[in-house]
Amino acid sequence: MQHLLESLRETNGYKNLLADLLAARGCRVEGLPSSAVALTLAALADTAPSCVLLIVPHLMDAEESVEDLNFFLPQRASLFPAWDLIPAEDDFHGGEPFAQRLSLVQTLFFQVERARGAKHAKPVIVAPVEAVLQCVTSPDLIRENSLRVAVNETSPPESIVRWLVARRFTRSAQVELPGEFSARGGILDVFPFAAEAPYRIEFDGDRVESIRLFNVDSQTSQVRLTECQIIGLSGDEPHTHKSITGHTSLLSYLPAQAWVAMLEPTQVQERAGRILDSVSANPSARQALCTFADVTTQAGRFTQIMFTRFPAGGDLPCHRFSAGACTGFGLDMASALRELERLVQANRRTIVVCHNSAEQQRFRELLQDTPLTVSPALECAIGHLNHAFQLDEIHAALIPYHEMFHRYRERRRIRRFKPARPIESFIELEKGDYVVHLSHGIARFLGMDMLERDGQWREYLVLEFEHGAKLYVPASKVELVQKYVGGTDRPPPLSTLGTQAWEEKKRRVAQACLDLAAQMLDLLAVRASSPGIAFPPDDDWQKKFEAAFIYPETEDQLQVAAEIKKDMESARPMDRLICGDVGFGKTELAMRAAFKAVMAGKQVAVLVPTTILAQQHFRTFSERMADYPIRVEVLSRFRTPKEQ
Repeated sequence: MQHLLESLRETNGYKNLLADLLAARGCRVEGLPSSAVALTLAALADTAPSCVLLIVPHLMDAEESVEDLNFFLPQRASLFPAWDLIPAEDDFHGGEPFAQRLSLVQTLFFQVERARGAKHAKPVIVAPVEAVLQCVTSPDLIRENSLRVAVNETSPPESIVRWLVARRFTRSAQVELPGEFSARGGILDVFPFAAEAPYRIEFDGDRVESIRLFNVDSQTSQVRLTECQIIGLSGDEPHTHKSITGHTSLLSYLPAQAWVAMLEPTQVQERAGRILDSVSANPSARQALCTFADVTTQAGRFTQIMFTRFPAGGDLPCHRFSAGACTGFGLDMASALRELERLVQANRRTIVVCHNSAEQQRFRELLQDTPLTVSPALECAIGHLNHAFQLDEIHAALIPYHEMFHRYRERRRIRRFKPARPIESFIELEKGDYVVHLSHGIARFLGMDMLERDGQWREYLVLEFEHGAKLYVPASKVELVQKYVGGTDRPPPLSTLGTQAWEEKKRRVAQACLDLAAQMLDLLAVRASSPGIAFPPDDDWQKKFEAAFIYPETEDQLQVAAEIKKDMESARPMDRLICGDVGFGKTELAMRAAFKAVMAGKQVAVLVPTTILAQQHFRTFSERMADYPIRVEVLSRFRTPKEQ
């Protein structure tokens, strides 16, 4: 989209806006829809003397802005999220909560540090106002607790180990969790707090020979680095909100030349007021928030840009752009193509944004035998744009495929699959939760406590068993504890410490599992001897259908999809259970299998547990298969007897 940015930079309206901003005069920009704001901000970002912060009213606004900005400036925009829950000071014991706060700010801190004076490394940060109100760790505290290690520099491993111990890292035989390190021979493994992967540092004497990221589960090295930054935790006790956050705002991390933009300032202020009102009766939570007056005061130190869709008045110089949404697309494909043709005939540079190559190919097929096929004014790009808009200054219209044809556009965060652990962190537990200790059985979680052992203060999970017996589990051994999941709402009986009852119960369960396995083997033997349907291999339609999936598949999705097809193409009946959390793509796998069966001339029935889920799947299947000659119906109590 570089050509669009260059076209915008050539307009008088943009040049006047840029001149005011470079002269350190704040501006108000009117008339731009949200996705057009992203285009304008992307054009400004390369010219800005430093980083740009965009404050928006809500999380959804922030997520959409990041997607739109990265469409125009790939990999430049990042989201600064808000905490869903601020822990009360009574429950705050340092360590993990501090590490979580650290994870929110360390990326921004080092981005800005590297960006100082850099010509092409200016980040664009988007934050909902809730994230800006929430206090963060001060930059000074991060500097005091950060260590840079670089290849070919002298860094004695003993001094690094002493630094790690002083910053609340725990020595372990093998690094598995954030906050652990392992030293053996000339190799030092370190898993920084809130990092995605640990570092493996190899030494030749006191000289750093190599630094690599490595996989926790396979313990194999992956990416080679020239340097790394290790962030530790302050060793001072006790920790409170004040000592951890310092009542520091996100804006404290911005260099003096940064620009601060705000999308719909009135809505931002109203949202901030509601957030502060909601915690007014909770002093501990209120202490962890800045006031909106503090935020506006700090923002006043920077060059400001106020984006408003409609005239709002004010003292700042106003720059108005002539833009609007594209609202002429009807509910049917023919009317959508007519509106597209109207835009092209109006001499507008029209860009249709598709999510992937399959959608792009489908769009080009729709244009066949229409005048639009050979029009030089019509382009088709691949990317993620949330909302259509027209911008008169550059005589252009940008239209997402999903808006033009009213296709579904659900946002989901792509989560990286990791090997499962019972509990990643004790912050997943709440007081009163029932848990299962691997060696001792069922207990009630009472909370966290600090105990002194061997002259060091450590954090422990407190578990209560039958007769009030308590067990203190080190936080570093949290993998021994998992939440209790029962089949009823009744609380489970607590186990008794010091007896063999739990071991006997595990033995009986193991025997029951063996008995069930034997029954399953007998059943599988019967099924394996029964004839099934061998479906044909994938055809072009199957490949197009799968390629039209708007999200990147995970490794597990691709593996399971291949296994399902292998089962379907076999002459034996398929018997497969797919287990996964909400949002991990099970429905997509079901739709691909259903599509394959329908293409072979078979009917498919999808059974779901509730009427609401039936309606949801009906809508999802209908939208996903809308481009193919497949009839999708739903059978539920919402249907009349005649329809059934």
